Amino acid sequence: MQHPFVVLSGKREGRRTIGVAFEESKRGFFVRATALDGATGVATIDDWDIVIFAVSTLMEAFNGPGEQSLRTLNPVITFKPRDLLAAIRRPKVKGSAPIERLEAALQRLVNTRVLLLRRGEEDREFTLLETYHRGRATTDDLHPSWSMTVPRWMLKEITKPGGPFVAQVNPAYFDLSGSPLMRVVARWAVAYRRYEPGPPASIRLVRAYKLSGMNSWSRFYDRLVEIVTADPLPDHTLKLANTEREDGGELVIDVRPGKARKSRTPPSTPTAPTRPVEMSVAPGCGLLDDEIDEIDQPVELRL
Repeated sequence: MQHPFVVLSGKREGRRTIGVAFEESKRGFFVRATALDGATGVATIDDWDIVIFAVSTLMEAFNGPGEQSLRTLNPVITFKPRDLLAAIRRPKVKGSAPIERLEAALQRLVNTRVLLLRRGEEDREFTLLETYHRGRATTDDLHPSWSMTVPRWMLKEITKPGGPFVAQVNPAYFDLSGSPLMRVVARWAVAYRRYEPGPPASIRLVRAYKLSGMNSWSRFYDRLVEIVTADPLPDHTLKLANTEREDGGELVIDVRPGKARKSRTPPSTPTAPTRPVEMSVAPGCGLLDDEIDEIDQPVELRL
């Protein structure tokens, strides 16, 4: 995810209701995410994993038997909550807490409206999820299916001519348990550096700060230093460079030795429970050349 559609955390009142905005006037780009209802709040980086699950399911249907198009691809995704939670690597916890957290996340995705402006393109305004339905348990079915309806913009991206751009990512990214910023940095690593052989990618820290949506430079910098020092990403390395500069320098991201892979167009798309799909904003690369039928290998969809 190159640009902020979600906030790091919903704990702060301002972030929960106002959301996040990011602008690059020289590039003619602006994105803003806001809450339709302040009490429900804006979707967070953890909630974004549900969007990954949704797109993965759509990709599986689109590449399955028979022809699919924008008109025929079903926007309603039916799922068992435990399957969704397993796909995005949520820990198994007894009781109703995981289900209640899942429903709260779905509510935030429905409640988050994104305004996306790009020079030379039509303005786009959309929610991250159209709606959802929670199945009710009965004596005959104690674990009913739920459903969620994806917005039309997601179907358009899946069915557009030439197909969506995807890139494999390590499922271990779902296991990152540090600060929310760590999960955002992990998304940057896949979105900006990806996996192809080549030079490192760098992001100016002033830009990274804006992308993060954080409102304290010192807190952002301290957290970022902790993340770089911990070196937690399974496939990418992180380094701070030129920190003596007035603008703070840059974050340098590279692929770990042995992890680089060439890209190619996918013949098919993995199934949702084993290989979730990640979404981003900018056009990107094809499915990376790896063991296609290796289980637990998520992919990234780059919009």
